[in-house]
Amino acid sequence: LFSSARLGHDGLILFDESIHASVHDGLRALRAGRHEKFRHNDVDDLRSRLAQRKDSGPVLIAVESAYSMGGPFAPLEEFMAVAIKHGASLIVDEAHAVGVVGARGEGLVSRLGLQYHPGLFARVVTFGKGFGAHGA
Repeated sequence: LFSSARLGHDGLILFDESIHASVHDGLRALRAGRHEKFRHNDVDDLRSRLAQRKDSGPVLIAVESAYSMGGPFAPLEEFMAVAIKHGASLIVDEAHAVGVVGARGEGLVSRLGLQYHPGLFARVVTFGKGFGAHGA
């Protein structure tokens, strides 16, 4: 997914420090851009890191909507506002939210009405958790 964003060498991926290990694996395999973590669910830390950027390449912010180990939801509305302000886009992993969050199990992005938000690059839905279709 990260490689499809066409980051180039001046791109940046900021990721929540508590994001799933598979994202860390994907970032290690990525041959473009840089990646840095920000404090878990910390909008101020994310905002600060974006404000300190020196280059002008594309920026992706990777978060989970619901974290499996601790259970908190990400502050997606605030993350979206920060992303838009700084010209960045979000990738939201909804593996632990789709199937269980929202009136019809559509996940946190849909529950908050953010599925068409201009700051949303992609939602990742593996169907392996809430739907129990396969391991993920």
